[in-house]
Amino acid sequence: MLISDGTIRGKIEPISAVIRQEINGEYSCDVEIALTDSLAEYFDIDAVIYLDDADGKVQQFRLERPEKTLDSLRAFGWHISQDLAHDMILNDAWITQTGADVLPDLLQAGISETRFTGTSDIMSENSLRIVRKSVLNALIGDDDNTFLNRWGGEIERDNFTVNMKSR
Repeated sequence: MLISDGTIRGKIEPISAVIRQEINGEYSCDVEIALTDSLAEYFDIDAVIYLDDADGKVQQFRLERPEKTLDSLRAFGWHISQDLAHDMILNDAWITQTGADVLPDLLQAGISETRFTGTSDIMSENSLRIVRKSVLNALIGDDDNTFLNRWGGEIERDNFTVNMKSR
């Protein structure tokens, strides 16, 4: 695991690290490091840590709620794709295309977040109207007007690549 505020600071060894990933839902982690770790001072809110997922791929998580115990630091973190939940689509958009055509534009439709790209293999055509939603909500939210409810699929997250696969 590596910890970062935009630059890699070095390798740390977690006492424990648990990743939770639900299909089209939560992707988060709980991580704990020793207070004696040389990088403990960087283990703070909004720090980005790197963890190996179940497939052995390194994934980025943004920390929230760090807690100090007598001998360790613990924190909850969201997958970096959760940054899309803070990026709003302000313009009223009406889209009628295939899922494969819509997804790349949807990931870039927010007002500030441009790091995310993705593809979809969903070739069915449908319509979607987006009004003042976060990019993540427009993608996998519970509302009727979301990518998930209009085209279906399963989200696949790999750091700043967010794909929507038919299965």
